Amino acid sequence: MSESNSEKPFAAVIPRITGTTSAVSSSLIIYIICRSEKKLSTIYHRIMFAMSCADIMSSIAMALTTLPMPNESVCEGEDFWEGRLGNIQTCEAQAFF
Repeated sequence: MSESNSEKPFAAVIPRITGTTSAVSSSLIIYIICRSEKKLSTIYHRIMFAMSCADIMSSIAMALTTLPMPNESVCEGEDFWEGRLGNIQTCEAQAFF
């Protein structure tokens, strides 16, 4: 089953919205923990802090989605949405995350 041309932008835009929302939410959790009286003295706060830090990194990678992809298509016949701004190095950095 192939995607129609109208569905391709949604496949790139939706992860950007959800990734950004997740990164902002995790940043808010970190802010709340750092502003609390207990800070990182409880195990719960330490776990939430570490999970939020990891979520921020993965959410930013998800929010970038097709942006770090090289403009040159790696495989002939691939027809991605035109949201690619990167090169080989940015694609490899995205793959790291």
